[in-house]
Amino acid sequence: MLRNASDIFLTQIISRNFIDTLEGVITNSKTSPVVRERLIEVLAAAASIANSRPQPFVIDRIVALWTRLKFTDESHVGIPFDADDTTFSLPKVPTRPPMDERPLKKSLHQRCFIPPEDMKLLFQQCKIATGNATALSEMLAHTKPEQMEGSLIPEFLMKCRGSQELIYTQIPWASAGAERSRNERERSAEGNRHTEQQTTEEELLYALLEANEALQGVLSMYDEVMRVAEERVTADIIRVSNDVEMNRRRNENEYVGESRHDHGDSYAGTPSPMPSPSILLRQTIPPLVIPSQTHPLPRIQFTHSPAHSHSDSLPQFLITPVMPGRPPLPIGPRSPTSRSPAPDRGGILHPACGNLLERTDYLHAGSEEDSPIRPSVKALSQRRVVMEVGDVSTRLAMEGEQDAILAASTHDMVIDIDMAIDPSWAGKDPKFDSVVQSAYSSKVNSEKMLWEAALRGAQEVIVLKPSSYLGYQLKYTALHGAHRFDEAIEAFEIMLSKLDDAPDIQLRKLRQQYSSLSEADSAIRKAINAQFDNVPLRLIDTTAGLLCDREAQICTFQLSTEYKGLLSLTINRAEIQVEPIKKVVESYFRCAMLSHRWEGNEPLLYDIKDKVVYKLNPANGIVKLQSFCETARDTGYRWAWVDTCCIDQKNNVELQKSLNSMFAWYRHSALTIVYLSDVPPLSQSGALAKSAWNTRGWTLPEFLAPKIVLFYQNDWTLYLGDSSPNHKESVTIMQELKDATGIDTLALTDFRPGMTNAREKLRWASARVTAEQEDVAYSLFGIFDVHLPIIYGEKKQNALGRLLQEIVAQSGDITALDWVGKSSEFNSCLPADILTYQTPPCALPSLAEDDIQASVSELQNVVDIDVALKLYSLLDNLGVPHFTNRRLRLPCIVFSVTEVKRSRAHDQEAYFAYEIKAKGIRDLLITTEDKLARFSLARSTLQTFLLVRPWHPELLELPDFADNSHWSMSSWSVRESVSRDSRSVFSDETNRTGLQSRALRLIVRLGQPFRAFLLARQRDGEYKRIASDRDIIARVKEVASSVHKMNVRTLEIS
Repeated sequence: MLRNASDIFLTQIISRNFIDTLEGVITNSKTSPVVRERLIEVLAAAASIANSRPQPFVIDRIVALWTRLKFTDESHVGIPFDADDTTFSLPKVPTRPPMDERPLKKSLHQRCFIPPEDMKLLFQQCKIATGNATALSEMLAHTKPEQMEGSLIPEFLMKCRGSQELIYTQIPWASAGAERSRNERERSAEGNRHTEQQTTEEELLYALLEANEALQGVLSMYDEVMRVAEERVTADIIRVSNDVEMNRRRNENEYVGESRHDHGDSYAGTPSPMPSPSILLRQTIPPLVIPSQTHPLPRIQFTHSPAHSHSDSLPQFLITPVMPGRPPLPIGPRSPTSRSPAPDRGGILHPACGNLLERTDYLHAGSEEDSPIRPSVKALSQRRVVMEVGDVSTRLAMEGEQDAILAASTHDMVIDIDMAIDPSWAGKDPKFDSVVQSAYSSKVNSEKMLWEAALRGAQEVIVLKPSSYLGYQLKYTALHGAHRFDEAIEAFEIMLSKLDDAPDIQLRKLRQQYSSLSEADSAIRKAINAQFDNVPLRLIDTTAGLLCDREAQICTFQLSTEYKGLLSLTINRAEIQVEPIKKVVESYFRCAMLSHRWEGNEPLLYDIKDKVVYKLNPANGIVKLQSFCETARDTGYRWAWVDTCCIDQKNNVELQKSLNSMFAWYRHSALTIVYLSDVPPLSQSGALAKSAWNTRGWTLPEFLAPKIVLFYQNDWTLYLGDSSPNHKESVTIMQELKDATGIDTLALTDFRPGMTNAREKLRWASARVTAEQEDVAYSLFGIFDVHLPIIYGEKKQNALGRLLQEIVAQSGDITALDWVGKSSEFNSCLPADILTYQTPPCALPSLAEDDIQASVSELQNVVDIDVALKLYSLLDNLGVPHFTNRRLRLPCIVFSVTEVKRSRAHDQEAYFAYEIKAKGIRDLLITTEDKLARFSLARSTLQTFLLVRPWHPELLELPDFADNSHWSMSSWSVRESVSRDSRSVFSDETNRTGLQSRALRLIVRLGQPFRAFLLARQRDGEYKRIASDRDIIARVKEVASSVHKMNVRTLEIS
């Protein structure tokens, strides 16, 4: 080719892509030294030939590349090739021997033996090809031409073309094999020569022929659909050309009128007549050379055309070419003789309308063949038949609602393009019309999502008007639509620089419509930081199998298509839209988390740091980790988290932050995978309830927190084969968990953390175990939404005491004090073990409303109403129960104990029984592990006892507490405001009756049985609760007579 180098070959090798690719291969370190040496020899020969030719543009690029890559002692003009080198010599064809001296050759069918493995592969290829052809045919039938680039059609088109080339080349060999096998079958059949059983080779031949026919048909369908699409765009461009020219002439006429008005009749010029659409299209500067899909070299011959009066001012490689005749037709099943002719895609292409000159000549140059262009019914799936292209108005009326809308917006689009280019340029430069046409074509193709065609139009605008921002704006739109975001951002930056440097003030103001890259990146960073508030510190990249900290996660995101697309979208707006950024960030960083039971040697942070998880030795906990990452990846989650190896347990600060944040992490996770290591495959319902996972302390918040949960058996198959997206929506699984844990279904499926119903939540965790004794309390921090220091080594009683202290301090809920058993060393009002909450508190009898009303009627004539109101006001003004330095300040009604006497008849093993007498209280019998000193008022002792009723404001029946058993600290502020209102209306006689009724109802309730605490006063004056093995249920003797004697106080208990 070098020896006989033609203009076609030289045109091909001067393209920028070819030069850059050649330089990249030569300079690449991965290129073989032998290949590099031979390529340099070819480049030297090319430079030598290029210097001997007259084209300066060839010398510039070839010689420039040779100059950059050559050794210093080599000639800058290249090195002539060695004629004896086989690389540059044509192969010598040996002379044919005489006929009688030639060896006999076997026939094709005698030489063809297809291995069974190849036959099996060919059968599979036939099935695949037929399936792809069917799929492509369906897509072509239901997809409009303008929607093809955004669909799966290009992908299936490439598959079909590859399959067709493979299958067609195998048909001759398969035919020979079928003939050979048929002859052998006939010889072996002997007398039975008319058997109809086919051989495997014959079946293969038929399969190849059928697949080839299907592929040939669908490829013909695609070509016809594309031909129609290109002709439609051509008609649109012709139509807009007329509109542009009319606008230009109108502007020139207005300009002429103004000139005559200013200068009299001295202006004698007249506007040039409107050129024909064919001439307008001929003046359009085509894009760069694009290789043909059917021929390795473009069929171009560069000559000057007389029709292009402005071509001398353009670079040599941009002059509109005159196309030579068509090349020889390709040989094969896809040759034009076997299907409908497709439009020529070689040479220089006009955006979305094939070869520019060939198209316009055919449509408008008065061709003798004026028959209408009608695609086949198969190509358009019987949707419509396109009318004759020459009759534009008739065709527009038939093209449907979409084209009508597009035509209606054409005028506004042309005006926008006109303003962007600068109207003063019109009529002064012959390239104005070409720029307008190219810009309009790019915009139309962008709206139709024909991104490559839109990009070609944008490139034309840039070449013709490099100082305008419009070409780069169009280029950005096309590249963004094609998901080539890096190039789109680069084009956008150039567009902003053009606007910043624009001489016109109006154009510079357009810069305010866009955001800078730094502003967009800052907004995305802000969204990432907000997302990280509820994301673990480290995550495993399930795609790469690497453990990543937050900086590594951000770097991975910034290299992703999601980030580049978001950045490209964000900079195109003046006001940055926060919500779209938030959605993209949340979608990218969504995480799958593992809930499991620790077993044996679990991998820790330093076991997987800087290592690929999938390449670790699959032993012990590594297998579980690998399977979890694979499951999360296959489910569609890029990031995964495991508590064993994603926390640096040697770093106390990180450990404390992780344990306090773990509930929130599970809460905001996209998916929580529960691994049941002791549930075998194909287990029946009930296996989950028996799993040890249900007995662990940390698994309680790990299940309650997330919204989406999936249970997996020990072989990583879904539990019960339930493939629903969320097992929390499975009635069967939730009922099984309810029966196993005693947790209400609503709490299982829609749990909300907080202090409400504290006693019940403590019961959920009472039977669970943890490896570290302090974790009994730490695992509940998230459930109660508290944040406390993590202090391993402080012991269980201290950890649980701090938690219960915080619950009472924040909520004022004293139900956590309802327990029986042993007192805690932290505070005597708190239990020593969470197991004490496993026994529900004793149920107290409740009065019906009729009984309350009857009792109120009786008390009206017995109780002094002023005394009742005073007691009501006193209780209403009681403070809030709270802890300070491990001491509980408890508002209560106090009853003085008059006697404590041991009852040996009621003693139990390890417990002492005591008879208790108190003022106004019926006699009691309690059992306790503590040995109490005998006490009575008649004897002087250092220790005294009190029986107290912890106060709860719900007895006041204020609106905030009515019909509401779940209350918190916020209720106290409401209670205070309501009580103030009640006091403000106290003097109002009209409302006095209601307050009296509530006071009497309070007395009725105070006369009912209640849970009491027995307190013993210590030598330092503080009180300590005496723990009992059962609830102490006390009751006032005569409530009506005891109203004025009730002692309301706030005691401090240690």
